[in-house]
Amino acid sequence: GNSRSQTPSGNNLYDEKREQGSGKVRDLEAVQMLQDIFLKAENKDLQAEVLTRMFKIFSSHTENYKMCQELRTVPLLVLNMGGFPSSLQEIILKVLEYAVTVVNCVPEQ
Repeated sequence: GNSRSQTPSGNNLYDEKREQGSGKVRDLEAVQMLQDIFLKAENKDLQAEVLTRMFKIFSSHTENYKMCQELRTVPLLVLNMGGFPSSLQEIILKVLEYAVTVVNCVPEQ
């Protein structure tokens, strides 16, 4: 059969990468894309949605967080936290708490 998994469309890219097997991220670009959307989005609801998805990716497998460290997502979020509304700050703190308590990893710049 000719599988057409090479055609990423919208959310399918994210879902496909995450749901193949163990929940481990196979493609850092997908996370990088979420990070870019978050940073460029003007809409707070969209930012909250993207942040929540990133948190789900990190928390679905401890290796995901470690692998995504090279993107420096968490340090970036923490550094810019002051500019975000409290609803987003809460999610960022959840990610940070997860990193420190579950992954046993202190994000560094």
